Amino acid sequence: MFCTNCGVKLDENAAFCHNCGVSVVKKTQAAEQAAANNTSAEDTAVNAEFTQAETEYSFIDNDVVELIGKEKEAFYVARFAEMKQKNKKVTWNWCAFLFGPAWMIYRKMYVYGGLYWLMSMLVFDRLGYLDILLSILAGVFGNWLYMICLEKLAVDAKALQEPNKTEFIRKNGGTSATAVLVGMGVVFTLSFVGNLLVGGLF
Repeated sequence: MFCTNCGVKLDENAAFCHNCGVSVVKKTQAAEQAAANNTSAEDTAVNAEFTQAETEYSFIDNDVVELIGKEKEAFYVARFAEMKQKNKKVTWNWCAFLFGPAWMIYRKMYVYGGLYWLMSMLVFDRLGYLDILLSILAGVFGNWLYMICLEKLAVDAKALQEPNKTEFIRKNGGTSATAVLVGMGVVFTLSFVGNLLVGGLF
């Protein structure tokens, strides 16, 4: 045993340090109590976090969770649970607001993402305020739209037997960066061809 004040080696039964005179027992007890308090606080925080996560997952269908995929799973489970608990559609998603159609396609909502991009090309690029409005709507309702799409897919998944169910979830869930790149290529091509045609006509 060593003195916690000066570091001198002490007899195991020493009550005071023979070098500096500090009470060894009190120092040791204080250190043990502080350690116990820190451990208790950490355990409480961990348990609270675990309980909150457990409660959130109890509101979401297991197949919906599987369809979300591991990337951002906790974020979307928390948003979906909030909407379920409070019976609301309005939350906020920065990715949906900033990247709109690209976010939808990345999350494999191909139809919605394609329509969004098409409308942007044909209408909203010419009316800037409508483009901003659509971005805001995507940010506000993006999580709700995503949840509805996943719940529909979950219904289809439940009708399948293994291994078809697992393959269906793998194919339709998660994310796809490749789809975003393909979509951007299609949009660029259509925009380029459209400009050529318009230039040729006028």
